[in-house]
Amino acid sequence: MQITTQPRHMNNTRQLVLGRNSQWNGMTGIEMLVRILVLLLFAAFFVLPLVFMLLAPTRQWQDMHDITQPPLQFGSLSNVRQAWDNITNFVPGAIFTWTINSTWYTLASVLLSVAVAIPTGYVLAVLKFKGRKLVMWLTLITMILPMYHHGMIVVTPGFGDPALFGAGSPYGATSVSGPGADKPPTESDLKVARFLGRRVAQVAKALSSVKV
Repeated sequence: MQITTQPRHMNNTRQLVLGRNSQWNGMTGIEMLVRILVLLLFAAFFVLPLVFMLLAPTRQWQDMHDITQPPLQFGSLSNVRQAWDNITNFVPGAIFTWTINSTWYTLASVLLSVAVAIPTGYVLAVLKFKGRKLVMWLTLITMILPMYHHGMIVVTPGFGDPALFGAGSPYGATSVSGPGADKPPTESDLKVARFLGRRVAQVAKALSSVKV
């Protein structure tokens, strides 16, 4: 009689892949591998757009619209300098004012939110008063409702539209009227406004044909 046995290392590998490990919360090796792959996929989904935003100032807009080039390609630091000059020259000194204002608004809103949230959360968690559940439900509802819960949508020109090259912003048509508000819109400003008007009409027409 001939008895064949599997090598010990094969048994160890099988146990590692198919056996449940208490150190892995009772998961097998395959389940742990799938879990890691899913987490890596979600990490790439959230991290890659941030990497793209960091690399975007180093590239020219022509390169970013060329689909034959890698999306995460590093350009040149001179493009970063050019982009900074464009921002500072848009309205001289405004970028610094906007930064200071945003900092103050952020700090004030955070401090106010903390000052209100801490005592409110303590009261809702500790005290048992009439209407407590209603207040908690209303708080949760306001948090889970989307921003445009009234059915409104925002139509912007978008970051990749050629109409924005030289005027406007990715959020819509803009025009600097000057200190005395007597400077008329330039032809570039009007071009962006016309483009945005056509885009709004096209989106509204497309939505009007959707049957809910």
